[in-house]
Amino acid sequence: MKVVLLLSLISCYSLASAISLTSTTEFSNVTIHDTGLFLMATIKTPTFKPDNKRMPVHLTLVIDRSGSMYDKMELVQKSILFIANRLDSNDRLSLITFDDRVEVLFQNIIPPQDKILLEGEVRSITSRGSTDLGSGLKSGLFSSFQSPSDLLKSVIVFTDGYANVGATHKPEFEQILREMKDEYGSLPKIHTFGYGEHDVGILTTISEIGNGRYYKLSNSRDIADAFSGCYGIELFTIAQDAKLKVEMADGVSFMHMSSSYERISDNEYLLGDLIMDERKDIVMQVNLREVPNELQAQDIVKFTLSYKDVSGLENSIHHTASVDRLLSNLSHKSNTDVKLQKLRTNHAQKLEQANKAASSGDYNTASKVLDEYKNSIEEEKEEEEEEEEEIKSFRNIMKSDAEKTKHASKDANSWNIARPQVTSIATEHSKQRASVASSMYSNYQQKELLQHHPDKFREDDEL
Repeated sequence: MKVVLLLSLISCYSLASAISLTSTTEFSNVTIHDTGLFLMATIKTPTFKPDNKRMPVHLTLVIDRSGSMYDKMELVQKSILFIANRLDSNDRLSLITFDDRVEVLFQNIIPPQDKILLEGEVRSITSRGSTDLGSGLKSGLFSSFQSPSDLLKSVIVFTDGYANVGATHKPEFEQILREMKDEYGSLPKIHTFGYGEHDVGILTTISEIGNGRYYKLSNSRDIADAFSGCYGIELFTIAQDAKLKVEMADGVSFMHMSSSYERISDNEYLLGDLIMDERKDIVMQVNLREVPNELQAQDIVKFTLSYKDVSGLENSIHHTASVDRLLSNLSHKSNTDVKLQKLRTNHAQKLEQANKAASSGDYNTASKVLDEYKNSIEEEKEEEEEEEEEIKSFRNIMKSDAEKTKHASKDANSWNIARPQVTSIATEHSKQRASVASSMYSNYQQKELLQHHPDKFREDDEL
């Protein structure tokens, strides 16, 4: 037993130490005169391997079993078992069903040990009754709070309908979540999966307050894509509470940070969880004061990445960015990675600006923002005679995203339908993390889950 534990801790340490922190400057050298400079911090996590250790999780699945779920229940059951089969002995699973009453079928079970019992119970779930979504949600949160404190906690709600018993309007669900957060200090991550016709506003509100994702599922392939994207994150987290501290060297002043990450102090940003096979880039602009002579590798910024590893231990990585100072600037070509990240962060900010206007009902402003942005994309494209293929490809993505967002924000009806999709697009770019497995940011494990999901090869039957 001691040998197994020791090997596990060694593996945990090796995985944590494989997280890297590096930097890149926009130009490899700049002049000795007072000048501005863009630079980028890059965090990379290790590529997935079968023997890698990850954070143990507690998943609470909250299943709508009301009468209208009768034709979707088989797909829900398959997806539950698909995920349960990928949990290990360190994970825990709770299963709750609701219609006009709530039943806790399992609490904190160990899926590999209770596989037969779990499969039998899941396959026996049948549809009945009305939809008391509020009570189902509260029961799921209580279940999550009762799980061991050292587990990553997530609540996943599956529903196809409109709440018609108990809480039925968005403010009531906001109050439920606010009261639970006040009582317990925080909320677990909450994901919502909406099948067929359902109340998009309520499910989006629940997932946004719960710092999770809402998924609209129209057919069985949507289920495979959404589940693989969601659980590819939940099941492969290797670090929690990651923060990036930024300290300027002497003679350097901070100008601007191009990032959507929360600023939690004057010089520290909250990155959140890190998953395997992930990359995060953070671009900033600094100003370098004039120096009297040429310098080799002048220190400009010290970065410190701190996080909790899979064993709950605090870790930190340090890296100092530097640049050469010359009498004249010999480097005229900007770094492709820095240029790409500058485009990405600006792209996310423009989409978020339009989304904010549309969410407030100002569809004219949203349309104006996107029209101006699309024009700027074309103008920049014409100005750049020889662009790298990565830049050209991303400009096409920028244009496509802007068009999708404009179509979604043309009026209230369009926005209510498409809001979750277009807001996810902006979030994916700002965080460089996929919400679905088919995303350009999806990693190995999300693609692998999609490849083996039981509904991957089904017909596109409508839900």
